[in-house]
Amino acid sequence: MGKFAGISTLSGILYVVTSEGLVLIINMTFGAALNAVYVIALQLKNSILSFALNVYRAIAPQITKTYASGEFEDHKTLVYMGSKMAVYMLYLVFFPFLFQANYIMHLWLGTVPPYTVEFAQAMAFVSLTYAAFEPIRGAVMATNHIAKFMLIPDGVSLFGLPIAYICAKNGDSPTILVYVVLLMEVLACVLRVYYGVQVSIIKVREVLRRIVVPICLVGSVQCGVWYAFLSRFSPTLKHLVFTILLNGITTLIAVYIVGMTQSERHTLRREVRKLWP
Repeated sequence: MGKFAGISTLSGILYVVTSEGLVLIINMTFGAALNAVYVIALQLKNSILSFALNVYRAIAPQITKTYASGEFEDHKTLVYMGSKMAVYMLYLVFFPFLFQANYIMHLWLGTVPPYTVEFAQAMAFVSLTYAAFEPIRGAVMATNHIAKFMLIPDGVSLFGLPIAYICAKNGDSPTILVYVVLLMEVLACVLRVYYGVQVSIIKVREVLRRIVVPICLVGSVQCGVWYAFLSRFSPTLKHLVFTILLNGITTLIAVYIVGMTQSERHTLRREVRKLWP
């Protein structure tokens, strides 16, 4: 227990140092105005992510329980399904925000500071990686082998600060920091998955086949829908509400057709029949 607490505390310290270090770099290179923009983007990320993580909170106890009781197939099913469903939940708000970010930020802030949209969109993408990753984190936590899983990715993120500083110092536009932040977050997530599969029963091939491929298929379908149809609407509040509702419908259809396996569709139909016999 003491080792677990110590590793968690050290990981938390590394995360705080990295986060505050990035804020300091932004403040030193581009000033307090862009720093405020970054803080707004972080608030947006936390708001979006809390919407999707309700799925993980619902299944987290079962992930630990199934691993402890040796029900490994059920354990893996919970992890993979939880990751997919968290991302699918996020898709309900992700695509409207991604394609109408300018108008949404205008509704929220009134006057939108420069580069706010770019930072906010980057944080929305980061939210996708966090949402997909949380059930995998739960699977690793159930094993109690968390040292490399937590400390190495956080350490890599910390060493990314000098890169962020060099890019910000030599770049002409703050958008370079958007790409650096996004790359650091994705790299940390990939490293956690890499070390996670070494200590848990989840496998890289299964992660790709049962999580990455389905969410990419659904995401591709939704991008096509937005480019072909939904993005044609003018940025008004009425059209925003309409596109959010329509995005929800098309997301559910895409999830059912390309985002679920045959057995998952069968289970869904069975549960629906119980509600509406």
